[in-house]
Amino acid sequence: MTAGHRHYGFTVNGGYAEYAVNHVNSLHRIPDALGFEEATLITTGGTAMYGITRAGGLDPGDTVVVAGPGPIGLMTVQLVKQMGAGRVIITGTREERLSLACRLGADLAINVKKENVVKRIIEVTRGIGTDVVLECAGTSGSLSDAIEFTRKNGRIGLVGVYSEPVVINAFKLAQWNITLAGSRAEGDRALSKIAPLMGDGRVKASPLITHTFPLERINEAFQTFIHRTGVQLRSSSN
Repeated sequence: MTAGHRHYGFTVNGGYAEYAVNHVNSLHRIPDALGFEEATLITTGGTAMYGITRAGGLDPGDTVVVAGPGPIGLMTVQLVKQMGAGRVIITGTREERLSLACRLGADLAINVKKENVVKRIIEVTRGIGTDVVLECAGTSGSLSDAIEFTRKNGRIGLVGVYSEPVVINAFKLAQWNITLAGSRAEGDRALSKIAPLMGDGRVKASPLITHTFPLERINEAFQTFIHRTGVQLRSSSN
């Protein structure tokens, strides 16, 4: 491999098969208490974990903004709470996802279609700005806003995937000594860290699952995902 390693779904095919061959070093034991449905989201949780690591972790009591209440964002909300965040703010556009994020531990939800997110976060942090931002939305506006509401010496982790170049306020990044860190997938043994947290219920996957499909219905599964057909989030108590 020209990349120097085999990364399933990135540098080699993998995932959409009934059986696959993996090197033992790439395998992780699923906790006994974790069902197969929930276990499919271990890599989602691992991506969130690695994004937090790349951003420099958390200090107890930090105010953390998680931008984007998709599966990775919802995992991130739970993880930063477990790591001692003082206040967790979730931002996004879909009310049902924002509501679920609050049930999973977020202290405040901001719908960016209804409120000026920069103004609101500066307001709730009493003019200081947030300590850490985990940008999981992957949109240019979300990242631009994140820089504007981050405090001096704050940290931003880029967890989302961007489809186009983003214009940012590099002046503020430099003058305010803000750290901007990219992350990709689940490095730094993230899967071995997230699995036990999911196994004992501290990080919940079940509320994020809306559908299940057998392999022979994979095309239907993709269409359901793309068009968000019949999506209804489960209760966080599951």
